[in-house]
Amino acid sequence: MDTKKILEDSLKRSDESEIFTVVSEKEPVGFEANRLKTLSKTSGQGWALRVIKDRKIGLSTSTYPNLESLITRACDASDFGKNVEYSFPSNFLYKRNNKTEMNLSLDNMVDMGEKIIETLLKEWPSLLLEANISKSSGFTEILNSSGFDSSYEWDSFSAGVGGTLVKGEDMLFVWESFGWSEFKDYSDEIINSLHDQLKNAQNISEAPNENCPIVFTPRGFVTTFIEPLISSFNGVNIVEGVSPISEKMGQKIFDENITIVDDPTINGALGERPFDDEGVPASRNILIENGVVSGNLLNLESASKLNLEPTGSASRSISSPPTPSTSVIDVKPGKYLYKELISDLKDGIIVDQLLGAGQGNELGGDFKGNVLLGYRVKEGRILGRIKNTMISGNVFDCLKSLSWISRDTNWVYGSFNVPHIMCENIQIASST
Repeated sequence: MDTKKILEDSLKRSDESEIFTVVSEKEPVGFEANRLKTLSKTSGQGWALRVIKDRKIGLSTSTYPNLESLITRACDASDFGKNVEYSFPSNFLYKRNNKTEMNLSLDNMVDMGEKIIETLLKEWPSLLLEANISKSSGFTEILNSSGFDSSYEWDSFSAGVGGTLVKGEDMLFVWESFGWSEFKDYSDEIINSLHDQLKNAQNISEAPNENCPIVFTPRGFVTTFIEPLISSFNGVNIVEGVSPISEKMGQKIFDENITIVDDPTINGALGERPFDDEGVPASRNILIENGVVSGNLLNLESASKLNLEPTGSASRSISSPPTPSTSVIDVKPGKYLYKELISDLKDGIIVDQLLGAGQGNELGGDFKGNVLLGYRVKEGRILGRIKNTMISGNVFDCLKSLSWISRDTNWVYGSFNVPHIMCENIQIASST
């Protein structure tokens, strides 16, 4: 589709115009029950046209090239659209990264999956494994009436492997995944992680009868804390006055050791980009600095309503309007290694996977869920896996005072660089 033609023709019927284009291709390899299940290749393309007419905005989308229909629907939608006080951003200069083709075939991905499965089955022959290994590539372009005319190409590689081990009435589920913007052979990391999970979970240990310190692994931290925490920094929630931090900018409400940054400039991370999905330059955005609320996540609309500058946080699909979102979350590490800190733990539990963490008042920071994978620790030693255990608490209360943050961090899903943390004000309930 000729995007410049769309822009020109849409401006004959509107005051401002923007055309957003995405082209993508994905090649996944799937394994199920220890065997190769699927080999496929999918591709897609789409266009989203936004127009501003008489200060009202209209959106139209399409996955097939029909120029006139796209323009007509966008202009018609603007008659009933929201009033807007912003304009589309102008162009800017940025350094373009030289994209290199990902040298990875379907055969390579099959070999990787088979290696992981065969290695794990040697020690755990009853383990049922499933895996998804895929590579993706794409192209994003924005063209608007303010002069913005830029694009970038992107690649991603991801590998996720899950295993189920059934012994009588006991069922154990383990999982590990990695992702990056270029191919890296994560076979050994996945094998070692799943091996450790299976080894630590061999024995069943009683959960504590009373509240005790809880250690969250990087994955446990992301699944439990990140979503309710980031929701509070979302500009839409701040505009509506429902965010717990709406009136807390510049105030210290978290532990002084907590610094969290949304940074789309981290090279190689999934979420790296030169500009957001509205054309605002991507930049390092400090949300929490030494416990102080320091930033927020704003797209053009929420920024205009708050009389602030947009933060380059807009994210969208072809079929939906831009909304504030994170790109790459980077949490500042602590001083000591995780193993050293665990060795000093007298009694506690480690939470790696939490099921149903979104229960309760998530926007208020509440969480509650069953521990899908967690371990009991006594005298610095992991005794075994805990079962039938639920934890609950509030993100803001937990992060007011932390026992410690580890020096070593892990990348979770390729977009979250997070350490281990230990909290003490969390409720624990268990049944045997």
